[in-house]
Amino acid sequence: MEAFYINLDAATQRRQAMESSFRLAAQPGWALHRFPATAIASPAYAGPRLRHVGSERRLSLGEEGCYLSHRSVIERQAPTGEPFMVLEDDAVFSPLSISLIDGFMNSEQAHEWDLIFTDVIIPDANGMLNLFRLRQSLRPGQVEVLDLAVRGFAGTSAYIVTPRGAATLAEQLNDPARECVPFDMAVRRLIYDKVLRACVLFPFPTTVGDTAQDSQIQDTSASTADLLWNTYRQMVWLGADRAAAAGALRQIDERYVDAPARDLGIVLSAMASRSYVKK
Repeated sequence: MEAFYINLDAATQRRQAMESSFRLAAQPGWALHRFPATAIASPAYAGPRLRHVGSERRLSLGEEGCYLSHRSVIERQAPTGEPFMVLEDDAVFSPLSISLIDGFMNSEQAHEWDLIFTDVIIPDANGMLNLFRLRQSLRPGQVEVLDLAVRGFAGTSAYIVTPRGAATLAEQLNDPARECVPFDMAVRRLIYDKVLRACVLFPFPTTVGDTAQDSQIQDTSASTADLLWNTYRQMVWLGADRAAAAGALRQIDERYVDAPARDLGIVLSAMASRSYVKK
């Protein structure tokens, strides 16, 4: 499978981290390619712009560049008639990621979907708790396929586009009405409206690295939610490592958790544990 990661020319550290992570997981038949991100903010940029029809606000330059970058990858690959993977440059692989993805893509079930995500943001506490419980219950090597049309989620950091999905996206993403919202929200609306069929593999075969905390798209002045969401993603993915998450968890505890919240956390922790029994 051809995999494309979107990367700004100046983001050399992200580029190195992305390529190093992929090498650990690489399998025969896979190739990783860098796709230069659309740099709207560059004074030299003279390419296409979004139309923002009917929008009450314009996207930021970073959001607009993100939309155009993802759309460009999809439009370029759609004529090949082959599935392909799109990644943002903070994605991380484990040594088992591609083997797990290949196993699913070689199954009959893979043909049911237009988009197959390998990682998403779970933005609500109930969704986090339910997935954490599921993660606790799975046997090693067991994979669940979760329908995203019936689940709260966000993000487009890592996803596979099937030939049918590519054709639909290439058409829909050029609709002026779609161009007035960030890319991930446009795709999510297509999924919720059942224009696209999308799933996520769980445990997530990929996650995000520490560079995800320093978003190149959103304003980072209010990034508490991003820190929580991304730490959670690192806790439930295929390559989850308690020691690796310890620093972020300590930071969250010290900065954001007050005494009443800590008391609630004890109760919720018990509900998430393997020892919890529901009558």
